[in-house]
Amino acid sequence: MKIITMIIVIFTATVQAQIYKCESETGAVRYQDAVCRDEKNQSELTIEKFDENKIKLAQEKLKNELKKREEMEIIRAEAESRERELRALEQIGWSREEMVNATRDQTDAINRNTEAVQSRSYGYRPYYFRRSIKKQGKHHEKKKTKPGRRY
Repeated sequence: MKIITMIIVIFTATVQAQIYKCESETGAVRYQDAVCRDEKNQSELTIEKFDENKIKLAQEKLKNELKKREEMEIIRAEAESRERELRALEQIGWSREEMVNATRDQTDAINRNTEAVQSRSYGYRPYYFRRSIKKQGKHHEKKKTKPGRRY
């Protein structure tokens, strides 16, 4: 940036020429050092020598503007980072809430099943408890009954 400013200062300080602004019928603008062919759309520009104090002020202003832009870019990046963190925390909260709701639903289902089993057992052990099966002798065999009769 300093190099470009120095070139402009040196160029404008050494060159003292007339510049003409020529505008064509289509609206295109050209700058040249010779008189335009069509004098109706011609304007003459004068080049003034730059004041070094103005150049220094402009450079300082440009530096300050660049610093502000960099600071704003850093602030924007930090804000985006915070926004991403907040979204991630919201997602974690929603997934945990879903897990709590699923656990609550499962607990309710288990309680309903337990109540249903207990209401069917009439105070006895639930149906899923099996008695130990022992070898039974002949005297423990079921009596065969005739069809149609129930005992």
